[in-house]
Amino acid sequence: MSIEPGYSQRRPVGSGTESRILDHGAAVLIALDNLTDEQFERHGLEVLKRELGANGLARFLRLHRSGSGDYTRDRIDWQKDLTVDEIVESIRQRRV
Repeated sequence: MSIEPGYSQRRPVGSGTESRILDHGAAVLIALDNLTDEQFERHGLEVLKRELGANGLARFLRLHRSGSGDYTRDRIDWQKDLTVDEIVESIRQRRV
């Protein structure tokens, strides 16, 4: 059975499974966790194109990248009553 370059597959690793991709058709599998954000995004777009076709990929991107509203204005509104200490503490809690 041949596997297309960039094909996602689940393979047993240790006690569970781990997502991996083929590295541009090479015999080496790369764990998705080890990809850079750019590599991960490119892989995701390849998977969407393969599964949805070019028109489906374009539709998906149009729906999920355009967004609505004004994030900057909304962010200012929900952050206006926060102190710097509260923001720093919020960041610390997310890192734990």
